[in-house]
Amino acid sequence: MTVSLRSSRLGWLAPVLMGLALLRSGPAPGEEIKVTAADRARFTDIADSLDEERLRTYVEELVKLGTRVTGYPGCDQAAIYVREQLERLGVQDVHYEDFFVTVPVDNGANIEVIDKTTRKPLGEPIRLQPLWPNLVRTSQLPPAGLEGHLIYAGQSRLADYDGQDVENGVTLVDFNCGSQWFNAPFLGAKAVIFIEPEETVRGEVEAKFSSIPVDMPRFYISRRHADHLLTLIESNPDLTVRLRCNMPWMQRPARNIVATIPGTDPQLANQTVLIEAYYDSMSVVPGQAPGAESALGVATLLELARLLVANPPGRTVRLLCTAGHFEALSGTRHYLDRHFQSLSDGSDVISLFSSLDIGSKRQGVGMFYKGHFLNQREEVRQRFADLGRVCRERSEAIAECLGESP
Repeated sequence: MTVSLRSSRLGWLAPVLMGLALLRSGPAPGEEIKVTAADRARFTDIADSLDEERLRTYVEELVKLGTRVTGYPGCDQAAIYVREQLERLGVQDVHYEDFFVTVPVDNGANIEVIDKTTRKPLGEPIRLQPLWPNLVRTSQLPPAGLEGHLIYAGQSRLADYDGQDVENGVTLVDFNCGSQWFNAPFLGAKAVIFIEPEETVRGEVEAKFSSIPVDMPRFYISRRHADHLLTLIESNPDLTVRLRCNMPWMQRPARNIVATIPGTDPQLANQTVLIEAYYDSMSVVPGQAPGAESALGVATLLELARLLVANPPGRTVRLLCTAGHFEALSGTRHYLDRHFQSLSDGSDVISLFSSLDIGSKRQGVGMFYKGHFLNQREEVRQRFADLGRVCRERSEAIAECLGESP
């Protein structure tokens, strides 16, 4: 996999620079930010020290671990990698905070061509990968498996099923069929197998997540193996297959990584700024989630950690690397639950809690206090207005320092 990053100076660098700027003491509300020669020199030096290759290395190393869906081995290995990198950078007090998350676990799936006379398999089983559950219905099958005749329905349009016996069959469809895959269960199919596309887009993937618990096991097959099955269908239209799948819901261990960089300013060190990024990944096919894009946030956090060690901040900084991001923000919610008492009684004061969610498709940086999963009432808008003003002013100052457009 090739990791492609834009090299604009204010592209992926901007969140790092904004983070550093917010950790500094600044003017009072309404007071103009004056960019000094020292500011220009400081931010120019910082920008020049940022290394795109180092960021790329972080991403590529995480991608090599395979799928990083929380609860899968790659996610466990990613936690170890992130902790090792923080310790290597010289960050102190790096530790794990363990919790559990319930996830669908792919323990293996396959398809066999069955001899209708002897009921024995013809050839070796072909690997399948189950899709993310239909709401709560996973692609789990009985121990004896599921049998049916195999048909190919292309884009899964109703016209693609003309003249074919769909009832109790297993349907092969092209992955890029939008939401038309629903036609298979509507017509009585027992299971759907999506064929690996040469390329796809986000909308096609989103159309494969189901928000209703339809009793329809769904799988993903490589194009090479699909071509083999399609060849068999051409010579034997009444091809019988057997599917097997073990994909139960399981409670699996997960880890947050927490680290602290002490503040150096006597007047500011008691103010803690917490910066969070997730290191897990997600895919509609849980077994295929290398998550290069998902790794950009934690890669940026590691680069920010390196700079904070080299340029100690006035305020105390706590770095939080979470798992379970795609399972209802489980890692972040666990952190807040675990520390609720100390956060409530004032013994652990978080002045600012900020999360990084970095993508490679845009050059800009946006700040959001509302989200899709956990929303906020409109009346809290005013509480964030001043923070938005500060960030806007800081971004303008950084752009001026670097001779860029804000």
